[in-house]
Amino acid sequence: MQELSADVVVVGGGGAGLAAAAEASHFSGRVIVLEKQPDLGGTTALAVGSIMASETDLQKKLNVKDSPRDHAADLEQIAENLKIYDDPKLRNLMTENVSDTVKFLQKLGVQFVGPVDQPPHRQPRLHQIIPSARGYISSLERHCRENNVGILLGMAATELVVEDQKVIGVLAKDAAGDTVRVLANKGVVLASGDVSANKRLMKEYVSPDLDRFEPFNPACTGDGQDMAAGIGAKLIARRDFGAEGLVQIRFAPPARSNWIQKLPLTPLMSKLMKFALAYLPGAVLRPFIMKFLTTALGPDLRVYENGAILVNKEGERFADELHAVGLHDVGEYERPDQGEFSDLPPNLALADQPGGEAFVIFDDTFAQKFTKWPYFVSTAPGIAYAFMDDYRRSRADLFYSGQSIEELAKNLGVNAEKLATTISEINRQREGSDQQIIAAPFHALGPLKAWIFTAQVGINVNQRLQVLNGDGEVIAGLYAAGSTGVGGFASTGHGHSLAWAFTSGRLAGRYINEDA
Repeated sequence: MQELSADVVVVGGGGAGLAAAAEASHFSGRVIVLEKQPDLGGTTALAVGSIMASETDLQKKLNVKDSPRDHAADLEQIAENLKIYDDPKLRNLMTENVSDTVKFLQKLGVQFVGPVDQPPHRQPRLHQIIPSARGYISSLERHCRENNVGILLGMAATELVVEDQKVIGVLAKDAAGDTVRVLANKGVVLASGDVSANKRLMKEYVSPDLDRFEPFNPACTGDGQDMAAGIGAKLIARRDFGAEGLVQIRFAPPARSNWIQKLPLTPLMSKLMKFALAYLPGAVLRPFIMKFLTTALGPDLRVYENGAILVNKEGERFADELHAVGLHDVGEYERPDQGEFSDLPPNLALADQPGGEAFVIFDDTFAQKFTKWPYFVSTAPGIAYAFMDDYRRSRADLFYSGQSIEELAKNLGVNAEKLATTISEINRQREGSDQQIIAAPFHALGPLKAWIFTAQVGINVNQRLQVLNGDGEVIAGLYAAGSTGVGGFASTGHGHSLAWAFTSGRLAGRYINEDA
């Protein structure tokens, strides 16, 4: 059996893991990152890329008076409104340290725009990376390699090595299937992501009714949670979010990356893009920026408030488009007649449709309306709103048109007769309103799919990110960060998942050295 050794071993090469390795490298002689995938990135690389932070230098430049205390108070109020539990100690840990996290990332070359408002937060706190979340991974990887962090790809951690009631390392399988023993003088940080692709843990800790939904990141198989539970760690499940809150409808990603998304995300390139955002005309820069952003978005609620409908591949409506958690009868627009459907909201009903796909259908009057503010198709937090023309240009693979319903159905590959019947029925229900689907050409966006983005089943940790057993006692030598160590922290709204990932990772990398 091959044996390696380091001061600190980090399991997982996503945002939390790389942040832990980067911070640990400042204090330790040798740090090793084990990543089972052939590439770094994890769920962080798939994110839109926003971080919610208070008391940052960017806020101060805009004369925004904010504080970690106010940030925590806003999060507490949001949790109360949603009727979910949020661990106050971990919440404060995040809000009190996320400003330093933003500064830490900026020193690595990450460029942010903003901060911008994100209601119901009382201050503009949303910081958006330029040009995409992959920039976090590029910057962190560059820093880690410059500081001699050993990054081992294709290395799947399988078991924690325990000696004298202390975690001293990890057993892993390399790409050839051979076992490698990786010892850690100071300890191990688990940052391997969430459990959304682990059907057993999902059934046990979340819900038995989520089998039919695909995880957005198939690599999130709960490896860290399984290994920790195997030596007595306690797992905390966020059941209060419910199945409806876990499943999100998004546009299917493109079959392959476009040339813009393949550009190297160097600090110089990020600086140039930030400069361009500030000084170039929007008509010049917008198509370029949107190539990065329209890969991870879904329709905004107002799309349905203004009369667009969802149909499956048979051309039939299958759910009340405005049936979603807390979203009934909201917005400044009159709610269109939605017909009679089952109690399932669209995100839960979608997986049961043919092919698990759906399309948004609308007419040309709607399309013309959704070309400018305030009528946007999707929100790209912190940078822009994606309008109809953005999808025409940046995601032509999602945009379909036809001079008649029959032609649109042919282009979509759906049943023309059923689609025509569906449109006829919705127009009958909406007779006399301006939300009938009657103006040619007719259009569609899709396909849409329903994914589990993150399932918050995390290892219980204390304020030093040390893993706790079932009795609340520290398991020596073991730390957890990101979705793996989310504990009782509730990640609500844009920007808090990444804020927690980078902050908890950075602190775990520091504390593991201090405690040693």
